[in-house]
Amino acid sequence: MKKRNINFRAFSYVEMSVVIIIVGIMISGVTSGIRLYEESKLKGARTLTENSVVNSMEGLVLWYETSLKKSFSKADAVDQRRVSQWNDINPQGPGLHARAGQNTDNTQNTYNYVSSSGNTSGPTYVEDGINHIPTLSFKQNSMSNFEYLVTDSRMANNPNDSMTMFLVISHNSGFGTPINRSCYDGVGSSSCTAIGKDGIFYPKIHPDGSLNILVEKDDGSDFPSCSYCDSGYDMLPGKSYIITMQRDYGVSFLTYINGSSSYSPDSTSVDDGSSLTMSPFKIGRYDNGIFSSNNFDMSEFIFFSGAITKKEREAVEEYLGKKYNIPISHQ
Repeated sequence: MKKRNINFRAFSYVEMSVVIIIVGIMISGVTSGIRLYEESKLKGARTLTENSVVNSMEGLVLWYETSLKKSFSKADAVDQRRVSQWNDINPQGPGLHARAGQNTDNTQNTYNYVSSSGNTSGPTYVEDGINHIPTLSFKQNSMSNFEYLVTDSRMANNPNDSMTMFLVISHNSGFGTPINRSCYDGVGSSSCTAIGKDGIFYPKIHPDGSLNILVEKDDGSDFPSCSYCDSGYDMLPGKSYIITMQRDYGVSFLTYINGSSSYSPDSTSVDDGSSLTMSPFKIGRYDNGIFSSNNFDMSEFIFFSGAITKKEREAVEEYLGKKYNIPISHQ
């Protein structure tokens, strides 16, 4: 049998260079494509925000969101950087910006003093967040880690009227209220009673993701049906939701998850018309107890004082659903 001689030839420098260039072009093309996709998502989110019905609705108290350039300073809008301020984009208001926590001055009337020790700061800006739009990440890794923003002290609602809040949020782990009164200090004691503002209307998320709504009057007593209303809904870790909390003054308190309120009979609580003052609040951690240890991402918060119609509520939810790619179910 004849033996075949097989000649192996190494690639020349020219051939290797050509391959490297081709691979480089392919990688560059993929990278450019990803960048263009992300820019397109952000541009679309900005257009939805600027054209949203929220801009023209009456009773808008504040509006925090993460896509517009004016929502953050240029220095803050950097991936993985701690945010010092979340700007209120309400076109009708004075600019009730939410400022980062600090531990140097406990005399500020914005109550943004928590503790004289530990890590106290604002949340982390995440460039590729909910639906590939920037988001704020609030992480509470220990009893000495405080990440939060506090609203301007001028924030106010009519305590004897309807109100509605919309939150776009993703619960990751832990236990607590994503927002709560800023008059709580760092060790969980409260000066809220002293200033006559014990009213509560906030969401509370448990470690298993179950969602309650806390409702209390200004004097600290419960409304007739419940003070810890069970929404009947369990939030899955890492999944994004639109939570709508609504007070229909003198009638009821309602909770909607992605537009629907049909999860539990306890998602509705009777409103007897008592005063309920929404004092300035913290977004993130409000004290150093185990009841304020949840880790979550938030991309939008909208607050109305006064009644809004069913059509208006649904229009806001539709806007948020399109912006964050969250399916909405209206009954």
